[in-house]
Amino acid sequence: MVEHTIKKKKSCPMRFLKMNFPLSDQWKIEQMPTKKKDLNVFNNIDSYMDERKPEAKRCTIHVINKMKHHLKGFECYRGTPITFDSFDFDFYVEFMKYMTYEIPLLRKNLQLKGLRINSMGKTIKWLKAFLKNRMARKIIPHIDLSSYKVVEEDVDAIYLSWKEISACISWIYPVSQCLKW
Repeated sequence: MVEHTIKKKKSCPMRFLKMNFPLSDQWKIEQMPTKKKDLNVFNNIDSYMDERKPEAKRCTIHVINKMKHHLKGFECYRGTPITFDSFDFDFYVEFMKYMTYEIPLLRKNLQLKGLRINSMGKTIKWLKAFLKNRMARKIIPHIDLSSYKVVEEDVDAIYLSWKEISACISWIYPVSQCLKW
């Protein structure tokens, strides 16, 4: 009601409160919370994580945090700050190229570049979920996310015991070749 009164600018919000609510002589402007919309992307990601913490698992919060980390790395890579206005098709294309070819990774002391396909898909999935949440809360205007495709590949994990691994090695490399190592 107070925000509506402020938007209409027809009357003073304090006067409205004093006329319509008891204890009118104790109302002070300092007591009225003013909720400004914070349009910083990374602050909004932090508040999104805080909102999700009660119902989400710890690994989900970790994935959202990794998405934030990837976005910060992309911001440094391209040299311009990421705002809510920058989320368009061109941003998606540049961000996918960055995640595919440029994002630095450290694996076993090797400097590698580029994420795996399913990691990129997970990042885009949570970016879309975050942006949809901010649109639903009317923090940002509607953004067309139909071009943001979640990429994924099927992965078949096969787990072998040490006995099966040694059988495969002995089949590939006969005993005579193993002795040369």
